[in-house]
Amino acid sequence: MLMFSALLYFTVRVCRDVAAVITVGLSARKTLYLAYLIELIVGPSLMFLLVPKLGGEGIFVSMSLASMLGLIPMIHNAKKIGNQYLYA
Repeated sequence: MLMFSALLYFTVRVCRDVAAVITVGLSARKTLYLAYLIELIVGPSLMFLLVPKLGGEGIFVSMSLASMLGLIPMIHNAKKIGNQYLYA
């Protein structure tokens, strides 16, 4: 189960890293800072709750969820910018 949670985390992390590179390319640094802030708050908070119950798996699960939540502002910003060019 530990390997599966690690696979989940690294899969989500690759998607988030690609989105971060695209966000920097769109000159949306505020969005990137917001995503990192979300991850900084959510990650340790979930670790505090999940690590005592799940052990090492709790670390990967909490960081996966934090990365997924950090993806939300980046995807939202990319859609907003994409719609500006699409309907302009």
